[in-house]
Amino acid sequence: MKNPSRKKAAIISAFTHYSTTVFLIVQGIVLVPLYIRFAGEELYGAWLATGSIIGYLGLLDMGLGSVISQQVAAYAGKGDTKELAPVIATGLLVSVVPALCIIILGACLRSYIAGWVGLPDSSSILSQAFFLATLATAAMIVACGFGGIFLGLQRAGVISIQYIIATVLGIVVTIYLLYQGRSILAIAAGMLARALFVAVGHALYFIYWITRKESPALYFDRQILQAILKKSLWVFLSRSAGNIARRSDALIVATIAGPAQTTMLTITQKASDIIRIFIDRTVTACTPGIAHLFGESFDPGRVRNRIDQIARVIIWMAVIGLGGFCLMNREFIQLWLADQAAGKHYGGASLTGLIAISALALTCSNLLNTILFAHGKIELTSRMMILEVIVRLPLTLLFCYWWGIIGVVIATIISLLIVALTIQIRMICQTLRLSPQHLLHKATGTLVRSMIPVALFAMIHRLWQPQSLIQFSLFSTAYFITGCLAVLWVERDLRDMVLRLIQKKFSFKHPSPNSAITQS
Repeated sequence: MKNPSRKKAAIISAFTHYSTTVFLIVQGIVLVPLYIRFAGEELYGAWLATGSIIGYLGLLDMGLGSVISQQVAAYAGKGDTKELAPVIATGLLVSVVPALCIIILGACLRSYIAGWVGLPDSSSILSQAFFLATLATAAMIVACGFGGIFLGLQRAGVISIQYIIATVLGIVVTIYLLYQGRSILAIAAGMLARALFVAVGHALYFIYWITRKESPALYFDRQILQAILKKSLWVFLSRSAGNIARRSDALIVATIAGPAQTTMLTITQKASDIIRIFIDRTVTACTPGIAHLFGESFDPGRVRNRIDQIARVIIWMAVIGLGGFCLMNREFIQLWLADQAAGKHYGGASLTGLIAISALALTCSNLLNTILFAHGKIELTSRMMILEVIVRLPLTLLFCYWWGIIGVVIATIISLLIVALTIQIRMICQTLRLSPQHLLHKATGTLVRSMIPVALFAMIHRLWQPQSLIQFSLFSTAYFITGCLAVLWVERDLRDMVLRLIQKKFSFKHPSPNSAITQS
């Protein structure tokens, strides 16, 4: 079985994540007025309330997709088809079980949903929409089982195209049914159309793949099942802890500082959340490739070079993105909410700066966690995430009581520094056979270099601040282009890698010196 390019698979996967994320962000901004117009504020609010229940049902997947992807990538990298075959077969069978559980729970809960959110008059349409959403969640879990296999095999092309088409299809179905008067059923039907397209498309591609000669003969293995379930359980526990921590911040602020402060914190950090989505999607796209590299041949020098390149790209993305967040967050909020004063919603430069530091720490922690996860240290990474949440929650309560919403952000930074980053750095150094001093020296150097375009535009921003949407767009575009050019100018090996990819893509051929002499 031949090994496709890890670099190509990571680029395709990242592009897919970016595309679907943009579509979903646009959908969340553009379609909300249509939702309210055709469904009404009360019914749409009830639908949003059921979203939390659907989200909790989605946790039943236990992280099977990511575990299957890591395991498949590791064995595919080794070229071990004997061990790869049961991992694929067992992983697919296991992914069906939580999907069936979600369907059964959805069927049992649908009759009670309307009463829970206080809408007995709309019980029929709300319960139908809720059940369609649970079917969509179940279908996506099955799709993630197939997707995890192909991502682990570094075959991201076909499934990426299917994801993009499915996202567009879901939006089209939603808009069409809204204008047909289907109210919130249109939203749920769009979700189901997207999920079914992805699940059926992935299944057909899997059938096509197993009929080819390069596919190993698949069979079920009980020991593989136990290993996958054990790893998935730890992923489930860590994700549950992370969800609790994220949902607790707003609750703690609202209880101690008041609902108005919750709104201010949410709006002030909205842009940083969007930036982190794109950065995290990049890290996620690289995870199967890193696991494949670890499995193929654990040459510390080779692995260090590849991970060093990935880490520098992520740090540059984070610093450029979060630097722009610090510079333009006030203007972003003014244009977003049409509030020139922005006094009611903008938390100030200090809060913005702390949010940027917190987001950078979260990005670094996520990157280190991904590397360890790809190496197979799934239980260790999950324990670190759970421990970090255990430390963060009491700190959030205490610091919020002392310093308000600024204390919430400080608690996140301290918990990451104390628990996650400290343990992660030590484990990364052991895994890659690095000294902590060398790792910190490399990271610090990249951070300093990536601050060059931020410092340049900080001086420009002091002289000219965008006041309109056009000016804001021009400033942001110039800032982004300058950041990209700075990466290619400062990081020579990354520039050479990009040039090689371009030459390979377009088949540029440069004449050799000998041929030039012959022609002359």
